[in-house]
Amino acid sequence: MICIVGGYFSIFGFDPEGTVVVDDERRIRIQFMKNDSTRIELIEPIDSESPFYSLLKKFKNCFYHICYETENMLEDIRFLRSKGFVQTTKISPAPALGNRNVVFLLSPKIGLIELLEMESNEGIGISV
Repeated sequence: MICIVGGYFSIFGFDPEGTVVVDDERRIRIQFMKNDSTRIELIEPIDSESPFYSLLKKFKNCFYHICYETENMLEDIRFLRSKGFVQTTKISPAPALGNRNVVFLLSPKIGLIELLEMESNEGIGISV
């Protein structure tokens, strides 16, 4: 299924980036697609035990979060909590992202965001 959906993104100039990665902790398969500087992440639950299964069953194929790279994850978590975000997952490594740490936070006003531990100084942080 993930390969079929990924094929539709080629209409917009996206090509697969790397191979499909299995994330056993989250029970999903992941395929990144890239077009110039824009990267999207396609996910597919492995089974109904995946925390994403019910989300995708309800919303079908949709964008459901934005990912921000961060230089200081703990500082940014504190900042976002002070702005009303709720941390929905613990900080954990993401196999599809070179085992860099990720965490998800939710705001009723703008939805779900993911913080990704910065690999180098090339990303943008969200601290103010």
